[in-house]
Amino acid sequence: LNMIACTAKLEDAGDTEKMILSLGNLFRYNLKTTEQFVTLERELKIVEDYMYLQKMRFGSRIKYRLSLETDAAAVMIPSLSLQPIVENAVRHGIMMREEGGTVAICTSKTEFSYIVTIHDDGIGFDTEAPLSGDRSHMGIANVQNRLQTMCGGTLKIESIPGTGTTVTFTI
Repeated sequence: LNMIACTAKLEDAGDTEKMILSLGNLFRYNLKTTEQFVTLERELKIVEDYMYLQKMRFGSRIKYRLSLETDAAAVMIPSLSLQPIVENAVRHGIMMREEGGTVAICTSKTEFSYIVTIHDDGIGFDTEAPLSGDRSHMGIANVQNRLQTMCGGTLKIESIPGTGTTVTFTI
């Protein structure tokens, strides 16, 4: 991938170069991350690469906002926690709307915990309905289990059909 990115740079194909580098970052992070905990800053960088690729794919149909009320370099979270949630927001929420939508990530701090909120204004879903038996919800279950087991954290999902979904981590 790095060789292809260098070729794109030589050919003055800046967008192609950046897409390849972002994809390479995602692959390296997913395949080589061995740490159980990483900084929130590192997780947000991977989300940024993922969202860049989605913006290149879907254009103005997809937007991304980030609001940090914490020092992302100082907050430790279980690795591979944010990107699966953001991917679900894009795949099952925003891309199901013809006009697309926005993924917003906010962080805050209470006296005893950090809170990370991922919100999309996609199609939402009925949280009372049983989830389908397919593999699309494995990422959420995996993140929820790791948050609980590794740091006593919680994951809460709130969704309103036709309005959007909010996933909140408390660490």
